[in-house]
Amino acid sequence: MAPDITGSLWLPIINENKVFQNKPVQEYKALSNKLSFLFINPKFTLNIDRLSIDLVTIDESRNLKLLIEQRDFLEDNKIIYREGTLIFKLDDDYRNRYKPKKNGYRYVLDIYSNNEIIGHLYLEDKRNNLKGVIQLEFLNYVFYKEDWYAHYLNILKCLNLKFYKIAYVEIAFDSYGKYEMFKELYFNSISCGKERFKHAGKSKIGTFNNNAMFQIGALKATGKSIVIYNKSEEIIKSNKVYIRQYHKINGLDVSKIIDRVELRMNNNYLCKYDINIEKLSSQCGLEEIYKSFTRGCLSFYDHYSEIPVALGGKQWSLIDYSSFRGNSLNKLKKTDAILTLRKYEIKRNFKGLLYIYISSGSHHALELIKSYISDEKHRLLSNISNRDSLIDGNKISKQEYLKLTQGYIKSFKFNSSSEEIKKRKSKVIYDVFFN
Repeated sequence: MAPDITGSLWLPIINENKVFQNKPVQEYKALSNKLSFLFINPKFTLNIDRLSIDLVTIDESRNLKLLIEQRDFLEDNKIIYREGTLIFKLDDDYRNRYKPKKNGYRYVLDIYSNNEIIGHLYLEDKRNNLKGVIQLEFLNYVFYKEDWYAHYLNILKCLNLKFYKIAYVEIAFDSYGKYEMFKELYFNSISCGKERFKHAGKSKIGTFNNNAMFQIGALKATGKSIVIYNKSEEIIKSNKVYIRQYHKINGLDVSKIIDRVELRMNNNYLCKYDINIEKLSSQCGLEEIYKSFTRGCLSFYDHYSEIPVALGGKQWSLIDYSSFRGNSLNKLKKTDAILTLRKYEIKRNFKGLLYIYISSGSHHALELIKSYISDEKHRLLSNISNRDSLIDGNKISKQEYLKLTQGYIKSFKFNSSSEEIKKRKSKVIYDVFFN
């Protein structure tokens, strides 16, 4: 393993004899200065962003399959089991939302804690022989707002389950300048026909949620990859405003562009290492895992440095691991968190309000529609693809709602003899967007 030299700031000594005649030394010194500036940034957050855990039953006293098949249809045929603050509810519509990622499961249960959905249980994976394995997956916001580990222990106790393996995990490092720094290193490397740097790993350019990103490794082939992208842009696009709040309460300046360096691992990779669920639950453990599995992949060798290899001076690392000190991060409180609705839920609610107004002409319904569109947690920003989206978010969202309204008007069925409904239908766009 290469020496870890990221604990201190250093500026490579340029070997002028190695620089080609048509490449001035000043150019390389300027780049070194720029990289040094991007490297030092004490403000960051490190957090689980996604986690899937495979569980098995301890005994059959809480046989979920049996509970599903024998549920009481006279009361609420979707509630499978209830204990304390937890409710496990059958999700009949999951295939429409998760296809094709999760359509191999026969049953999906939504998990509610204090009447708020926190995750899902997936039962009977038809694609393999592990029929007794139950997969637990928390919703994304839980890792920024709640103590996910307390929920995990509560679910295990409630259903008499035990840990089997970590199926998938994403650990996210968020800070400033990381995308820009990697871009400078990559585009001045041998990979792009330049002489200065050589990447210690293998990287390529791709897209994530229609945004440009760098990807190191191949998740499907090896079970591990690292992706680097502009998180500020993605937050607006995905409507995960709670992550921006999380950044803010942990000292990041949300008016600046915040980048993400995200480690992704599935069980094909994790099975080779002794990583237990308890280690993921502590900040020290999370930092140790992240450092161990990213350090070698985020380094570039500098061909124009005279610092001895033994001192590690020929490397540039994307992250200053010396700032990892196990300090706990602030979590969003219930009153602070803005929960993100799924996109189909946002559209469905808007469609309902729109049809109420067309049918009734209620002034109150019209005001609710306008308020709904302007609410930050109801933004629709699927077509954003550039950094200007941070400024134009409200405008772009309004355009998306306008397109939706035009489509909903065409599909609205009404009594042709009702002149009032015809009139409202013809002027609803003006009433909602221009009045």
